[in-house]
Amino acid sequence: MKAQELAIDYAKQRETFGAPLATRRGLLNEDTRPGFVLLCQQARRAALLWADIETMGRVLETVTVDGAGQEHRSYKAHPLMSHWRALMQRVEQLQARYGIAA
Repeated sequence: MKAQELAIDYAKQRETFGAPLATRRGLLNEDTRPGFVLLCQQARRAALLWADIETMGRVLETVTVDGAGQEHRSYKAHPLMSHWRALMQRVEQLQARYGIAA
């Protein structure tokens, strides 16, 4: 991913990721702002990664040919799925920190 794609408009992201709720609960202030910015960045990375997975397909097909010329197909989940899953776990942890987890 390009750094430009990860640029965050903090004011816009505050609304998207529940900053008003976290602020009302006293969990978001100037001291905790860097962690909230991290939440916004991680969520953006996860969204971009998911878009890539959707573009390429969630399942990848591999075709191998044996010595007799027979094709054998195998299917597996997209290799980026595990990275996306890890990012989403991090996002959920950060949402819990700011009291905005679903």
